[in-house]
Amino acid sequence: MADNKLYEILGVSRSASDNEIKKQYRKLAKEYHPDKNPQAGDKFKEISYAYEVLSDPKKRQVYDKFGLKGMQEGAQDGGHTITLSEALCGLTFIIRHLDGRDILIRNPPGQVIKPGDVKAVVGEGMPYYKNPFERGNLYVTFEIRFPDNHFANENKLKLLESVLPPRTVFKMPVGDHVEEVDLNDYDPNERGSHSSNREAYASDDEDHMHGSGIQCAHQ
Repeated sequence: MADNKLYEILGVSRSASDNEIKKQYRKLAKEYHPDKNPQAGDKFKEISYAYEVLSDPKKRQVYDKFGLKGMQEGAQDGGHTITLSEALCGLTFIIRHLDGRDILIRNPPGQVIKPGDVKAVVGEGMPYYKNPFERGNLYVTFEIRFPDNHFANENKLKLLESVLPPRTVFKMPVGDHVEEVDLNDYDPNERGSHSSNREAYASDDEDHMHGSGIQCAHQ
């Protein structure tokens, strides 16, 4: 169910334009401003918070998608893509916070980040509703970008292998039933390999038919 709390505070619909939100905020701010209405301090804070979020396109987008809980937890739309070396050997990066700050985040070497991991930065999310002095957590989703094919020569690959965990021991089977093949990239839109297989089978069938056909008797 959609979170409409902030829209209800301002008295506008979820589809309200920026001008409608601004106009309604000014109207309510005049009515509930502490100088004019000293008993309405909490109400004025609610109105100000709702306007702060809904008047900022990025904050409004996050609120519409994640609600107040997402705002408090500093939800971000999308993940942070890192390289495989950063995932294994540590990284440092900057996130632009919804409140305008640049947050420097570090992950120490050896603390492995796996594809799809979600990490928390405690206390660096958005302020809690009605309690701007306390913040939720900031959550970061990681996507790992692997290197392209042939990213290193043979010597560098051997060096890389020497520092990685050892391979699983492989025992090669023997016998006439063993056949060695290679892995190839799979493209579901390319049917060349399938047609080649069909042609091979068709060729075998034709040879079989010719071989078992009736031969003409010699006079």
